[in-house]
Amino acid sequence: MSLGFSSRAARIARYAIALGALAIFGAPFSAEAMGIATRGALAVPAVGASCKAQTVTWSTNCSGSVGALAPGGSSSVTNTATGYTGSVTESCTNGSLSQSGASCSAPQNVYVANYGSNTVSKITLSGTVTKTWATVGTEPDALAFDSSGNLYVANNGISGTGASISKITPSGVVSTFASGTGLNSPVALAFDSSGNLYVANNDGQEDYNNIAKITPGGSVTATWATVGYDPIALAFDSSGNLYVANGFAGTISKVTSGGVVTMTWATVGGVADGVDDIAFDSSGNLYSIDPTAHTVSKITNLSGTPSVNNSWATVGSAPVSFAFDSSGNLYVANEGSGTISKITPSGTVTLTWATVGTNPHSLAFDSSGNLYVANEGSGTVSKITPSGTVTLTWATVGANPYALAVH
Repeated sequence: MSLGFSSRAARIARYAIALGALAIFGAPFSAEAMGIATRGALAVPAVGASCKAQTVTWSTNCSGSVGALAPGGSSSVTNTATGYTGSVTESCTNGSLSQSGASCSAPQNVYVANYGSNTVSKITLSGTVTKTWATVGTEPDALAFDSSGNLYVANNGISGTGASISKITPSGVVSTFASGTGLNSPVALAFDSSGNLYVANNDGQEDYNNIAKITPGGSVTATWATVGYDPIALAFDSSGNLYVANGFAGTISKVTSGGVVTMTWATVGGVADGVDDIAFDSSGNLYSIDPTAHTVSKITNLSGTPSVNNSWATVGSAPVSFAFDSSGNLYVANEGSGTISKITPSGTVTLTWATVGTNPHSLAFDSSGNLYVANEGSGTVSKITPSGTVTLTWATVGANPYALAVH
């Protein structure tokens, strides 16, 4: 005979009978023992499981240690592999780690083209010098890296033994990438975003002032663009336009990616020999050096009619090259005075920020903000920390170190 209990009433009765049985046999009662979820004063256990402390690897060359993580927890891990730098975020989900934001960079080195010994020196950031890491062509004058880490060297050949471009793999294997037709005393190199290499040819004669273009496969367009007198430096803007500093002409030429030339895009410097180097800041403004007037020019409004300020900053004697740090400060190598000037983004000048070796000619930063300077006259490299502490002779390299790069 049915008692007419509803399903809900039947469940309550069963629980009541069970609770009574527990009480009779002296078993302690808890909702958890009955498998009843609780809320409020009794916490619900967290879903998932924690992750134990362990070593994690996020690339072939980057690994590190992460501590124990609670479910849903995350932790940033920095690299511990010798030489490489990197980081990753490890997150714990149901007992398993997942990774995001991974980065891993190869150790940086300083490379120096020694004009007088036809060699390239390699220096680790810890200061270990391989004085003759590679032997290249005659009178190496400029350096540039492609996206795969191969180093290209412009061999000026101005003494009459022939111009060429050397290619050096990361392991130090040297080959001749280009030579002969299309090269005449190359003095500057720059890559576009497609891996094409552009070469400024400068033999000191007005009949051979052009830019050659070399594809990644080594095909040479001998006269890709004809520019002003004495092309000496190259720089690309973010739109792929190439700017060429024409030294003795005191002008800058602009060449579109299609090869359309504006011969005199801007006139810079205050006197003859009015430009020796050019570079862009992070805002897209272009800067040039006048080695005779000892000034730095700033060019704005690049998308329209360029606005040139030829007296933006006065620096040391015979400035020849410059480089920006990550904060937008500009550092200038003054070859005549053996000093480095510092210019803030607003144009405030520290005339002698650092004193370095004889005839400083090229400079570059590492990822930690240290500045390296190739001293052509003393055959050395100086190192300057972000705070301005100078190691005058950080490394001794080959004869007449002329170009320097960090990679």
